Parts: sequence; C-alpha cells; structure tokens
Amino acid sequence: MRRLWLFSLSFMTLIPLHGQVKQGYSLFYNVSYLEPNTLDPIHGTYYLEGVQAIEMIYSRLWTWNKDLAMVPDLCEIVPDRDGVIQMLKREVGNLNKWQVKLKKDLKWPDGKPLTAEDVKFSFNRYKTPESGFWGSDALELIRQIKIVDDQTVEFVCNPNHTMQVRSILPLVQILPKHKLIRQVLVRGSDFSRNPMGSGPFQPVSEGDPAITDRISTSVILKRNNLHHDWSTASNIDYVKITQERMAASVINKLVDDDRKEDWSTVDIILDIPKEPIIYENIEGKEHLDYWIYNSNSWYGIAFNTSKPILDNRDVRVALTLAIPVEKLLMDYYAQVTIAGLERPSATRVTGPYNPLWGLGDDTLPTRAYDPQVAIQMLDHQGIYLNSKGDKRLYNDEPVTLKMIYHAGRVPLGSSESQVIGDIVGYFRDKLKIELNAVDLDGKTFNDVLTNRKEDYDMVFISYELGWGSNIETLFTEDSESNITNYTSPTLSDYLIGFSNTTSSKTRIEYSKLIHKHLYENAPYIFLYRVEKIAAIRKSLQTRYNFVPRYFFTHISDWFFEIR
Repeated sequence: MRRLWLFSLSFMTLIPLHGQVKQGYSLFYNVSYLEPNTLDPIHGTYYLEGVQAIEMIYSRLWTWNKDLAMVPDLCEIVPDRDGVIQMLKREVGNLNKWQVKLKKDLKWPDGKPLTAEDVKFSFNRYKTPESGFWGSDALELIRQIKIVDDQTVEFVCNPNHTMQVRSILPLVQILPKHKLIRQVLVRGSDFSRNPMGSGPFQPVSEGDPAITDRISTSVILKRNNLHHDWSTASNIDYVKITQERMAASVINKLVDDDRKEDWSTVDIILDIPKEPIIYENIEGKEHLDYWIYNSNSWYGIAFNTSKPILDNRDVRVALTLAIPVEKLLMDYYAQVTIAGLERPSATRVTGPYNPLWGLGDDTLPTRAYDPQVAIQMLDHQGIYLNSKGDKRLYNDEPVTLKMIYHAGRVPLGSSESQVIGDIVGYFRDKLKIELNAVDLDGKTFNDVLTNRKEDYDMVFISYELGWGSNIETLFTEDSESNITNYTSPTLSDYLIGFSNTTSSKTRIEYSKLIHKHLYENAPYIFLYRVEKIAAIRKSLQTRYNFVPRYFFTHISDWFFEIR
C-alpha cells in the first residue's frame, strides 16, 4: 500500500512565496452535506460542515488560534490571565463579575453599529429554551448581563460556576438585534434563510453578480468589507462552496495543478477521504500541502436501548463482539506516515473521550472480535437459532434490526459505507441476524433522531465534540441528543460532577468514571476515530492558522499568491 507523508499542523512554519498578489479571488471548497437554509449559529451547528461554514459568517467575543490559545475577536482583549478568567471586582453577595470591552467602531454588514446591546440580546436569545441551543442550561448560570455602555458588557455569576461560564462565553456567536424580529430564533425562520453576522464573509444577496455564476447545490459567501479584522494581504472576495458526494470527482478538482477561477477548481478539502485509492491519487502532488490536525471526534453505532433485546446490556456487548473492527480499519482506511512513523489513519476507541485531549481512560482494552462468545451470549439471553439454523429468533419471532445513517455524511463508496456494508454481512453470516442499513437524507435523519418520527434500532453516527468534551446531553433523559435513550443515576452523577467541577484533576477523574461506565454498559458500539487530514493548494496562503473543528476562524488572514 502506498503511503502519504504528512506533517503535524503544530510544527509547520510559514515559508512565504514571492509571486504576484492581486484582488478578486474566489476560494472554492467542497462539502458532502450542507443546509443552505439553516445558516444560523443555533440551528445550523448540529453537524460539522455547518459549524465550519457558519464560522465565516459570525463573530464571537473572543476565539482561539491554532494552538487553542484564546485571542480577541470582537473584544479588545480577552479578560483572561493564566487560563482563568480575570475577575475585575467582586459584588456584594459573593457574586463574581467581569467586564468585556468591545473594539471601537464595530459595524454590521449593513453599516449599523454593533454594540453591547447586540451582545446582551444574543446571549438572551441563546438562553431561551425555545431556541433549542444545546448549552442553554450553562448560559442560565450567568446571573445577570449588564450593559455598562455601548462598548462594555458586564457578566455576573456565582463563583462556583466560573469554569462553566468561562467555557460557554466564547461559544455564543453574536446576532444582530435589529434583524431579528421575534424573541426566539426558531429553525427555518426568515433569519435562518437570510442570515447576517459580523464575520468576514456573508451570503450573497440577490442582484450580486456572483448569483449568475451559482451552480446547483452551491452556497456563495461574499467578502464583508465592514469586518473588523481584515489582513491587508487578503485578496479573497468570495467563498464558493459545493456539495458533492462522490469523492473521486472532488479529488480530481484538487489534484489538477492548473488552477482556474471557476467551479472546476477545488482549493481546499478540509478532511480528505481515507480510502487507500484516494491516497494513491492525491499523494505527492507538488502543488498541494497536507496537514494532520487534532480532532476530538469518533465513530460509533448507537443502540436504541428502549427496544426489546437492545435494552439488555449483554446483548449489546454480544453485538459489539461480532464486528472485527481492526480488520475493517485495515481494509478500508489508508495508512499514513507522520514524522517518519507509519500508523493507521483510523484507530480503535473504547469510549466517548479521546485520550489525546487528556480525558477518558486509555487503559481499557478494546473489545476483540469473538463471534463464538457473541453467539454464546445471545443464546444465553434467549436469542436462539431456528430449526434450520439460518435465523436467530426471540420469543419465536425472527430478529430483524434497522440501522439508519446520514447519507450525506456517508458517501457511496466511502470508507464508512464499506464499513457499514461489512457490518451488515457479519451480522447476517456470523450471528444469523438480519440488519437492514437505511440511508436517510440530512433533514430526515435529523428529524428522526430529534423528534423520533421514525422507528430505528441502531444508528451509525460520528460525533465531533466541542472544547469542553461535555457529553451530558447524550445521556440525559428526554434530551433530543440522547438517541440511545440510555440513562443511569450513576452516570448522571458522574456527568454532573464533570460539568460542575472547577478542578482539572477532578474533571479528568470524572471523565475516567464516565468512560468506564459507558464501556461496561455499551449503549454505543464505540468503533474508531479517524485522523483529520486537510489538503490545500500551496498558492492559498493560510499561515497554517487552522482552529480544530472550526477551521475557518482566521480566514480573514488568508490570501492567494499565484506564481
């Protein structure tokens, strides 16, 4: 198998080119899925591609650089010292408060001033339960938001809640009060379809010349000249996003070294497909750079534990043992060489936390493929073979399971689609259980999981966790995110302790307890995590400042330098 040589993002050093710089470039990139009518920061961020597109449209009080250090965005300085929010003064009643001062002369794209009033308005919209923001409970820990003047906002909270408030403040992307008529930002609203933020790029409006250039399933963002943080080197006027499921055609647009200023070009692929054949096509191209970057993410199969047989922990473990995960990773994911060491692009996980992010329990052994033990466990739980030995029964009825997945996130022919196909085969051939894999479009998939509009037994899914690695909503009763319907008083206590502690050491200890509990009780088959690898044209100068997960945070510093 051929190998792709990569360099870790954190060790790259910018070597500038000395070619011609001119105005008017478009940056082209591709996604497998995007909802163009839900580009708002509350409802459009439940999937990674939405998070990354929305990052270009909106701004925050402060943000991060590639090393995850906090840096100003809308605020003049980050109210931070040695990693802990610096309290400016203490209120009577043992409440902490601190002030955030905005930069001068901030404006929305329509020319109206961006003020402290917009900041307070945004936090209140996020806090409204009807808005459906996943972190609304944490925002409730902010006891009060005061407007000191047009440039200054004051936040007040209980000292015991400083850690939680600290982690949630930069996640709120600021909304324009004058553009939102309703008190609640609901999915499918006029604002979601025609959004406006203060970020470097905004959706094109009717009448813009770029509209005539639009192709089907595309999204076009235009330079916001009133953005507060443009680099003088920037020469990108548009970001043009295409949706395309077939990996080969997208890769071909990138490996073509003759860059054209049209839709036949792709300048950047944020996460190149991991099929070995793709690597053979993309490796060694002199006009491309490749970077590997940290991602707090994993793939798994969620069990609907409210369903018969799947409410049984031993059955769930048995089904886990029937999947040869290591073989699937060797068959369908490329090997990569990083800093001279060869390793798989996909590796096993034992729970929801990534040890590379300092959480979880990396001492737990992965569950080894053992179909014989799986069969014995199923027999012991009363799930037995029929007289012909070709079907497994429960209460004299054939066992048939339905596993759904997001078609836009699992393109036909991708590594993930091949993994799903093999899992179906192993269930059929080894366990004599019929597993039907059903692909759903993005909207249907989301509706099924959030509103339970359709029956399912299992879900093939991937998660990209945020900075706090807080998975409480995945296992909270009545939470839309709890697609397993699994809850436990013991687990709830661990999750609450994880969320509430202000001690890093205690947080790590809780993460180990959570990790072990989920490993033992198996509401998910924890499959694997995949290295995130970006491929970018060398002519696109990014200063290598990519923020994990969000990626486009510092696009206002990027520029094209064409020889």
